[in-house]
Amino acid sequence: MKLDRSQKIILCFTLIFAFVLAVHSTSLPIKEDATNKYLDTLDLKGVDRLMIVAHPDDESLWGGAHLAKDRYLVVCLTNANTYHLTRYKEFKYAMHAAGSPSIMLNYPDYVNRKRVSWEPYKNRIEHDIQTLLRYKNWKKIATHNPEGEYGHPHHIGTSNIVTSAAKKEHDFDRLYYFGKYYRQLPPDRPIGPPQDPKYMRVKKRMFPYYYRERRTIRKHRQMHYYENWVKATDWDS
Repeated sequence: MKLDRSQKIILCFTLIFAFVLAVHSTSLPIKEDATNKYLDTLDLKGVDRLMIVAHPDDESLWGGAHLAKDRYLVVCLTNANTYHLTRYKEFKYAMHAAGSPSIMLNYPDYVNRKRVSWEPYKNRIEHDIQTLLRYKNWKKIATHNPEGEYGHPHHIGTSNIVTSAAKKEHDFDRLYYFGKYYRQLPPDRPIGPPQDPKYMRVKKRMFPYYYRERRTIRKHRQMHYYENWVKATDWDS
């Protein structure tokens, strides 16, 4: 079938519009939130533990072997908007490797290459975390330690907010912190037992999905085998 000039123009604009729409739609952030309505859409059968982290890859670095061993809902506070779908996909692929249901929220990480202060978002984040804590009778709740592992401000912020919410919801006794961080492992004493090799195999399958963060993951390689979580009530003892 031959097309006249006007039909060709219409077809051309239609194809251009369809292409732009397709590109735009794939760059839109996925809408996930910490509401009962959204949580009801997740398959949480048998999931009795909760992990809350600041960024995608934190769950793999500081708790990947735990995810392989037990059933966790993993909640990442940042990055759904910051990098469009890139970090979202990385996170979801890693969570699929671990077999963990997950939520990525929209709190900011970096804007214009500058780390964002969470001070304006603190109350909203705590409200979201309280909703998560109330949703199920979680057997264990895990998050960043008060030192933020290696001192990352968002890790420290996450630890502080989760701790505050856990105390208000009477869940503090079930809260665990990621283990103490060592830039170099002490040569004179072990920092704890290494993780079981079968769980480490799962953890190592999670890392390659975070290609953008490969240098960060490699930077902390001395800690990969050690996930010596500490009960929050014992952190200062």
